[in-house]
Amino acid sequence: KEHVQKEGCFFLQNLIVVSEDVIHDVVKSGVVPIVLTAMSNHAGNSELEEAVCGLMSNLGLEEETKIKVGKAGAIPLLLSVLEKGDEMTNQAACAALHRLASGCPENREILTASGGVRAAIGVMKSIPHDDA
Repeated sequence: KEHVQKEGCFFLQNLIVVSEDVIHDVVKSGVVPIVLTAMSNHAGNSELEEAVCGLMSNLGLEEETKIKVGKAGAIPLLLSVLEKGDEMTNQAACAALHRLASGCPENREILTASGGVRAAIGVMKSIPHDDA
C-alpha cells in the first residue's frame, strides 16, 4: 500500500506545479490526511517520507492551502521525520517546513509550539561539519 501512496504523492507533486487549480483540488479531495496517515503508519520508509514531504512542500506554494495543510497535522509529523530521518529525508522535511512556514503566521505558531526550532537545530548539528 505504501508504494501506491508514494507514487501518488510523486504524481500529485508534478501536477501541482503546473496549475494552482490542482493545488486546491488536491486539498479539497481529502488526500492530505490520507498520505499523512500513511507516512505515520510507515515511519522509517524514507521513500514514502520523501514523497509526502515533497507533496506537502508543493502544497505550500499557495497561501490558502498552507494553512489547510498545517491544520491537517502535517507540521508535527514533518518534525518527527527530522528526529529519525536520513539526510535526504531530513532535507525534504526541512524544505516542506520552510515552505509551509514562509509567510504563514498560523503555521509558524504551530512550528514553534511543536518544537520546530529545537528540531531544526538538532538536525543541523547532526550533519558532520564541512571543513573544506
